[in-house]
Amino acid sequence: LLMPGLKQFGDYCPVPFAGVVPFMDLDLDDEDSVSCRLANRFKRDDGKEDIRIAVVKLPFISNHSDFTVFYSLPFAGIYYASSPEELEGADLIILPGTKNTIRDLESLKGSWMKERILAEAKKGTLIIGICGGFQMLGERISDPDLVEGGGSAEGLSLLPVSTLFSENKTQKQVKTVLGDPGGEFSLLSGAKIRGYEIHMGVMEGEEISPVTVNGNVLGTYIHGFFDPPELLGKLFKILFRRKGIEREMDLKDPLLHMDNELNRLAEVLRDNLDMDLIYRAIGL
Repeated sequence: LLMPGLKQFGDYCPVPFAGVVPFMDLDLDDEDSVSCRLANRFKRDDGKEDIRIAVVKLPFISNHSDFTVFYSLPFAGIYYASSPEELEGADLIILPGTKNTIRDLESLKGSWMKERILAEAKKGTLIIGICGGFQMLGERISDPDLVEGGGSAEGLSLLPVSTLFSENKTQKQVKTVLGDPGGEFSLLSGAKIRGYEIHMGVMEGEEISPVTVNGNVLGTYIHGFFDPPELLGKLFKILFRRKGIEREMDLKDPLLHMDNELNRLAEVLRDNLDMDLIYRAIGL
């Protein structure tokens, strides 16, 4: 059906077509700002989940693919919380990455979300901050060089660290074995972790590599922190034990699933595109 149209376009603009890619139903990570998963309609209310995970829905949320691994777990209900009331009953609260840390921190204060997070921390709920969420859990964030618009803000002071933004951006792969982080997260000791760091800011305070823990609060710069099956299994053992639940888990490596989906896409592209044309266009 498309061929007459492609020919007509070719008559107007003599640029060769590489082909037509058919629609595919692929399970790949979404763009940060357009994912349907950010809607609260993905919240599970059927009572079947053993563990409820609330991700704070920041206005400038980023890297929410960090939490894709939770969607495939039948015993976990994950949802994005936009109000303090939605944090009630959560077994784990996560502060995600952000494109503007100070503005999102101020939004927590303006919506009473800050007070609720502090109350949950005092109650003993497990709280984890990833990247920008990690920085928010600290004592102060300063941006004197206007990296994200400037300013300074007091953090949630749940972790003994402070962040100073600078022009230098940290970008690196991480692969290591976690030592004993202490606190409520001691069971994570010995877990192999992998992921990547991509963030602005230099953090001062206690040891932050690869995690910082204060009781029931943990912070890390590592995106993909939850993906390794060993670490994820240890985390859920902590959550299960806190609720008195005995449960066996068969966790799969999400990277294997991602590789399979990308291989499916690559095969369809090879079958439907003029690959010789593409290779010539990119100089191969």
